[in-house]
Amino acid sequence: MKYLIFIALILFGYLLIKYAKWITDNTMRFPSVEKVLGAYGTYTFWKIVGVLVIVAAFWYVVKF
Repeated sequence: MKYLIFIALILFGYLLIKYAKWITDNTMRFPSVEKVLGAYGTYTFWKIVGVLVIVAAFWYVVKF
């Protein structure tokens, strides 16, 4: 079961990175993130979240 969660999290993180533009265009931009990260900061935010999800997936498999 742990490995299925791992694979699902890896896939979810990959999809967040790959479809960051689509997610932003179909939801909304975050003004606070745009202030901190500059123009197109929301796209960068979703890519960072995707990388963090992948890191959390590896942490989940190794730590528990």
